[in-house]
Amino acid sequence: MAEQLEAIACFTKIREAAKGIGATVVPSPLLVRKSEMVPSAILDCDGFVAAVVGIRPRAIYLAEEEFEAKEAVHAELMSELGGGSDDDDDDEEGEDGGLLDLPSVRQLIRRRQKHDNSISSYTARFMVDGVLHFWGQTEDWYQTFDGELNLLVEELSASEEVRLRHNDAATRAVIVERAKVLAEHPLFKAPKATKAKRAYLASQLFPDSEDLDINRIVEEADNISWYQAHVPG
Repeated sequence: MAEQLEAIACFTKIREAAKGIGATVVPSPLLVRKSEMVPSAILDCDGFVAAVVGIRPRAIYLAEEEFEAKEAVHAELMSELGGGSDDDDDDEEGEDGGLLDLPSVRQLIRRRQKHDNSISSYTARFMVDGVLHFWGQTEDWYQTFDGELNLLVEELSASEEVRLRHNDAATRAVIVERAKVLAEHPLFKAPKATKAKRAYLASQLFPDSEDLDINRIVEEADNISWYQAHVPG
């Protein structure tokens, strides 16, 4: 509550300063793409008000960010992991299986839904001569939520990396086994057996393999055949 009162008081000061210089107050965030390297001045409330009076911008952007737990978690997962669903319905899964359905994710959403429709942050911005001037204040409960969310993302990232490594190792084992079969096939060592013909042979022996895996199988079979030809026993 104290943070909210301080933010409202600061908004009042900024509006008064804007009125004094004839600046337009726009009730919307001023969005800057993360990919754009924009010089920024991060100010406290009094510093921002002083900048408004001294620099005299033509427009000042004031925004209140309304919180919705599921939306906030979904946006962060999409940004960091490419997870979740583009549909808000609980029965819709994302292409990766729906990270929003994981127990740890659901628990975080449930814990923070008590703050749904509350204002999580207050921001003021203006841009002059290519420099972004910024003041912002975030509610304490949102900072706690943000820390929990970052920790959750780190944990999910680690588990996803382990899963991908496991899947890659499993795929590698299948490729090696199939390459051994291919290398022993009479047509693999037949005269004028080009790489294209060997790939065709592999596709006939292993019709469930994708094109990329077929190429890996042929390359591995070539290595096996070379090794067998040059290493006794």
